[in-house]
Parts: sequence; structure tokens; C-alpha cells
Amino acid sequence: MISKLFTFIFWVTIAIACNGKNSAPAKSASMSQVIFSPAGVDISVLVEVAISQKDHQRGLMYRQSLETNHGMLFIFKDEAIRSFWMKNTYIPLDMIFINSQLQVVGVIHNAKPLSLSSRSVDTPAKYVVEVNAGYAKHFGITRGTSVRFDLNSTTSTSH
Repeated sequence: MISKLFTFIFWVTIAIACNGKNSAPAKSASMSQVIFSPAGVDISVLVEVAISQKDHQRGLMYRQSLETNHGMLFIFKDEAIRSFWMKNTYIPLDMIFINSQLQVVGVIHNAKPLSLSSRSVDTPAKYVVEVNAGYAKHFGITRGTSVRFDLNSTTSTSH
């Protein structure tokens, strides 16, 4: 309970400090949560859920900013080596790869915007979470971090 209260207070403080610096998603989408637990502390990220191939291809392209505690959760049908690029993506991102056992299997830190370089980790993943660059390092999210989802709605994003 105290951990959740601390997390809530932390994010309210961040939101006040940012004072609207970052914009919301281009269009309204259903939001869910990904909860990372590095060192037993819950860190929550509000995510848009990308399920369809069309959603996967679009991802966070064309966005000018991303709120501090927001991101995108890519859900795939199977576990495989996943590759991402930053074509038409203006925001530097961390990419967090998660296996079907809900463990982080790798992190790509600070992916350079507008790059066609393919980025992947050497371990199969069923899920990938994209967040602002520096997020994973700041919160200690590394290989082996436990993950859980609170998927209020798993409908595809519509941009």
C-alpha cells in the first residue's frame, strides 16, 4: 500500500514539474498499465496497447512527445526475436523486451530517433514496451526484472 502511494505521489510530482511539456497521444486510445518490479518496487507505466500488425508497424511514429509515465505495449501472438526501428519516430526511446514468463529479457537504451537501424535483443520476446529514453536506467529496469500487466482493454490503438 505504501509502495503504491509513493508511486502515485512521485508521478503527481513529475506531472506538476513537467507542467504540460509533453503532449498526449495523437488520438484518444484505451490505456492500460505495465508494472515493472525492479528490486521489489513497483513502477507503473500507462500504455497504449498495440495488438494488430498495423498497430505494430505504426507504433509511436509521428509523435512529437510522450508523457513521462506513458508508453506503448506491443503484444505479439508468439515469442520470437523482435526487431524495431525508429523510422518516422521523433522521440528517443527505451525498448524493453519481455518474454512469455513476464520477465525482461533485454533493454535497448536511448534508441536514436529517425533511424532505420534495426534494434533487437538476443532473446525471444512476446511483448515490447516503448518508453521515453532514460526511463529504464532511471528506474533500474534490467534483464530479469519481473513484469505484470493491468490490461483494462486490449483493443488496438487507432491513429
